[in-house]
Amino acid sequence: MASNQETMASNQETMASNQGTSGSSLRDPVRNILKEFSLNELDLDKATDDTVFLSLGLNFDYFLGIHLGLSKSDITAIKKDNDSDQDRVIALFWKWQERKGSGATYLLLLKVLIEIENKEAAEKLCQYYRDKHQKSSTKLSAPRFKSQLSHPPPAINPSRSYYRRSASDPVDTQKRVRICEKNPSNKAWKIFDRYSDQMVDVLRKDANLCDSMLELLADNFLIGSTEQDVIQQLSNFNIKSKAMMGHVSTFISQARNPIRAFAKFVFLIRDFKNFDKLFDKIKAEASLVAIFIPIRSIKTAKLPSLAANKEFSFKFSDDTTNSDDLILPVKQYSRHLKALYKKEKPDPKWSFTTTPSKVYVDLAVVNKKSCSDSFSKSTIRGTADDIFLHKEPFSLEELCRIEYGEAVLIEGAPGIGKSMLAFEICSRWIKGEALKKYPLLLLLRLRDKFIQNCKTVKDLLGCFLKEQSWKEEAVQHIFDKSGEGLIVILEGFDELPEDLTQASSVFLQISEELPFTSLIYTSRPSAKHSLKQEISFSRHIEVLGFTGKSINEYIQLFFENDNECIATLNQHLDESPKVRSCLYIPVHLVIICSIFQQYIMNKEQVPFKGIVTSTKLYEAMIKMLLYRHIKSKNPAQLVSIDLNDLPDSYQKDFSFLCEMAYIGFRKRATDLIFYLDSHIETLGMMQKEVQVYPGTGDVIAYSFLHPTIQEFLAAYHIFRMPKDEIEDIFNRLKNVMKFSTMLCFLSGLTELQSITPSVDNHLYSMTLFRCLYESGNHSLIASLFSEKDKVYKVRRLLPRPSPQDMFILGKCIALSSCQWGLSFTLRGITFEHLEKFRRGLISIESNPSCKIEDISFSLNPIGDEGMMELIHFPEHILKNLDSLRLMSCEFHSCAAIEFSKQLRKFSSLGNLFFHNNFLKEGEQLCLIEAMIPLKCFHVTFSKLSPDECAVLLTKVSSIGKVYLYQLGSSSIEKVIECFPKSLSLEVLHIEQSCCTPENLSLLPTTLPSSTLTKLELVNCAIDSSSVRTIIDAVLMSHHLEALNLSYNFIDDEGGAHLCSMLRQLFGSSEEPATDSNSSCSFKKFKFLDIGHNPFTGHGISSFIDELAHFKSDSTNFILSLSLGWKDQVCEHVSFTVAQQHLKFESNEND
Repeated sequence: MASNQETMASNQETMASNQGTSGSSLRDPVRNILKEFSLNELDLDKATDDTVFLSLGLNFDYFLGIHLGLSKSDITAIKKDNDSDQDRVIALFWKWQERKGSGATYLLLLKVLIEIENKEAAEKLCQYYRDKHQKSSTKLSAPRFKSQLSHPPPAINPSRSYYRRSASDPVDTQKRVRICEKNPSNKAWKIFDRYSDQMVDVLRKDANLCDSMLELLADNFLIGSTEQDVIQQLSNFNIKSKAMMGHVSTFISQARNPIRAFAKFVFLIRDFKNFDKLFDKIKAEASLVAIFIPIRSIKTAKLPSLAANKEFSFKFSDDTTNSDDLILPVKQYSRHLKALYKKEKPDPKWSFTTTPSKVYVDLAVVNKKSCSDSFSKSTIRGTADDIFLHKEPFSLEELCRIEYGEAVLIEGAPGIGKSMLAFEICSRWIKGEALKKYPLLLLLRLRDKFIQNCKTVKDLLGCFLKEQSWKEEAVQHIFDKSGEGLIVILEGFDELPEDLTQASSVFLQISEELPFTSLIYTSRPSAKHSLKQEISFSRHIEVLGFTGKSINEYIQLFFENDNECIATLNQHLDESPKVRSCLYIPVHLVIICSIFQQYIMNKEQVPFKGIVTSTKLYEAMIKMLLYRHIKSKNPAQLVSIDLNDLPDSYQKDFSFLCEMAYIGFRKRATDLIFYLDSHIETLGMMQKEVQVYPGTGDVIAYSFLHPTIQEFLAAYHIFRMPKDEIEDIFNRLKNVMKFSTMLCFLSGLTELQSITPSVDNHLYSMTLFRCLYESGNHSLIASLFSEKDKVYKVRRLLPRPSPQDMFILGKCIALSSCQWGLSFTLRGITFEHLEKFRRGLISIESNPSCKIEDISFSLNPIGDEGMMELIHFPEHILKNLDSLRLMSCEFHSCAAIEFSKQLRKFSSLGNLFFHNNFLKEGEQLCLIEAMIPLKCFHVTFSKLSPDECAVLLTKVSSIGKVYLYQLGSSSIEKVIECFPKSLSLEVLHIEQSCCTPENLSLLPTTLPSSTLTKLELVNCAIDSSSVRTIIDAVLMSHHLEALNLSYNFIDDEGGAHLCSMLRQLFGSSEEPATDSNSSCSFKKFKFLDIGHNPFTGHGISSFIDELAHFKSDSTNFILSLSLGWKDQVCEHVSFTVAQQHLKFESNEND
């Protein structure tokens, strides 16, 4: 059907354009319909707004798209990317607006509708315009809320019908449709916030749904594993569901890509019938602000657990396909592929003649849990390609057990062995050792230009065929079978140009067009593409390279069990830990073994000694490659390699390779393969490969042995430039992640003698610190951070710091004389990181001038061992520390005990965040007692016993702000009881604790006698009965300035009580002045937050009325509401008067 429409559309394309150019044939119909609605062309010559599209009742149609001036490819893409007809129509009009800009007017749209002979839609357009832009001549009494459009967008909740306009309501011409703003700040979060209370209402009614949703949110990284543990422990489902949606809100709000995070969440709720109605509303509203959520854009299939992966391997059947069931062309294609693959090398970069034929690449299956076990942590290498998730060893045999239609993602760092693994899978298929149920296997090396030039899935399926008579029949048979029996390995997805990694890419269309095809994708974890969003992977595998055991096995094979030679190699490696640390990368191991062998054979000094930085390591490796090349040309020649003084016969070739590396690397899509017409001298640093594809002839391709070698040579090319150019390049690229390694090499080569790095006050990248370390220039580091009063903030480091990175950071801080604020929240920090950081701090002779004023290790699994490292930081560091954040760090009671013993070292500590750790009631008393002699002002704890609460509030005399979580009922009573005895307490925040009229009963007695200025009872399951007790306390307090009751369950009844409270506090212009009203004038109360409570529109309307009728216009008071009420509140007739007292929840400053 679609193809017929496309054909018909193409036949009418010329006709549409001809009509558009003349316009005369349209003039009369346009004038006639305008006349019917008392309009003229000048009236409609205005830009369309967004809600008009939904009011027209149009269906998606190719003709409509073409008449709007869109191309067939645009229309086809819109159809593929959107599932529902409504979404496709909206997408068409957004694309039309984008193309036409200010020319996308009502008049032009009217002409299009008449062109396609849709008079009904044309009439709706005119009616819409007249309702929206022309004043009604009828004046009626003003309603409570100003009118809405006659065709409101479907995203508005029908339960809030009191905000909609009846047919007789007048239209206000100044009204704005805020829901259709194109560029609101963080629009994704705003939509989520509008609906979060309704989602809470669904979750709190179903315990199983609540638990399932929590697990799914954690599996998809919308809630962290630590937060998941905390929420899971909450027994009250009202509090639990509020906490869950609160964490998701924070994640979307602060995500680097809020729209992607929002889209992921929307598709999670789509899988639950309970959310069907909400899903439709949210999706429709999102489309109105250009957030389109294609059905296939986010795959929410849950990855199997590790146990499930193991169980699956026992059930898998890989019986050979019965050849009698295959048509002849498929048999011929299978034989053709096997013959072709047998001629190929496993990996051109493993080209040394002495390389053992057996490959030992270690694998791990990845599961979406935190990286806290010893095996998982051992796989973290400190690179941008680290995967900070739980892993277990996985075999190649298990990997090859793939069912029809499954997709597997294989990730790993550059040079780690992904290509080798892909070929090994292919090799086992050829030999009949694995994947026997698949008659066809396509190994597509995506870096090859020939593969990149394929435009359709059919092109890919036939790329290894040329003019075989059975080609078309074989390809068509694959389509007829929906890809069953075909497995495709897409090797090197990260090496595709950016435009070929988008959703419309042919390499992502295979699963759509051939749903039973099995797919294996390989990529770097750090690559920026939408692969994980577009494909639902049944398994996620990481290539680990070589573990210690595999390295030893490889060395034994390589040196053919020559124990003397192996012992000599290990002796050299023991003296050079930096060299040993790189051997997990197979290419490195091959190079080191091959060249070490040559040095030993020639009885020459092995250049491993003194290597402590990456620059020295790769400089030695380049020298070794040059040594090997020169020796291959003249074995008798004595060779001494100096990169700055190479023999003339090699200098030119070496400079050419460096320039080639630089030119390829600086491109937006880095060139990893170079296609050249003539032969070049590679000096043993590049591999020459002849690529043969049908119809293309021989293509000569060159690639460096490893991407990092290319990065070193690129850095060396810059190193030879004039000094001013070097400094300019460094400072321009220092914040670009892609160039991080290259700049580190450049720093090591120049020792930063010719570069003065520019340093910002806020540092988000490890690149600068790595460069400073590589340079070895201690005096430069000291001078860069020499201003004693200057504070440098390090936060949200990318890539996530490795233990070695923490050592580097600690060393840089130790050399400084300034002040530091460090935030490692959610950076995967473990006790090994803290150990290295401590070693970095003490690696330089004690420098009391360096000060760290703020450290956050929150939401990291540093554990009890991490606490032991922390309390042994240098004493001058601990002494000057003002703020220490240790929320959700997986501490147990022993950590609290050890911390309390050393707390005296933290003599300047003013802020301590310690909540949500693995501590029970009574296990933090020692720590609270240790705080008594200190000057702590702001503290957070969870699960305190009544005795702990009493000591904290009455014995720690400096305390001013206290945040308490997950308190029991007795503890809540004790806290309230202690108010009069806590003489310095200004702010009390209680959260995730069930407050009832019973445990709040003392509040009216104790609050007036306290020093509290702010009371926050957030997500405490407070209902309308409890709120009356709180109101009584507020009315009696002369100090309280702010009350926060957000994220509770106060309904309209409770809202009426709160309105009454405001009337008593501030009086009303509608009431005569009384002594009672005037007696309230001395009260300081000026802020009330009632966000995310289940008020109806009537309840919210009461608040607006109350604010609009304050007795004094100068009343200093703010009411904070959920963002979800903003659009409706802004339409209230009293909004203009009340708005000075209103504030809507915002994430813009978070």
